[in-house]
Amino acid sequence: KVQQMLGNYGNLSLTCAELFGHNPASPEQAGLVLSAMLEKREVTMNFLSAVADAMEDDDQRSAIFSPVLTQVCQKLQGRTLVDQKSEELGWITATCATKGPLARLIVKLPVFKPAPSAA
Repeated sequence: KVQQMLGNYGNLSLTCAELFGHNPASPEQAGLVLSAMLEKREVTMNFLSAVADAMEDDDQRSAIFSPVLTQVCQKLQGRTLVDQKSEELGWITATCATKGPLARLIVKLPVFKPAPSAA
């Protein structure tokens, strides 16, 4: 219940910043902020999933979270037996484990579509 409340509050702070006395941010700006916060380990993927769950507008969710998820997925490139990229893989695993809107969004990202030469 607390995680849901935090997700609702996070959603409001991203999408209705004027309620808190701040200037509204574009979805692109919100995505950049979330990416930076994830990179600095200031938020978890579980928290971001809770924020995404609270969003009712699929287009807005996609605009905010697609760049974040794309960045996370691109960090997995070059994964080898020596360099497992465990932290990045953990972000994807946590996202998929929720089976929520971010998990459904992640499989629609262009990064998962094969290159035309591979088809």
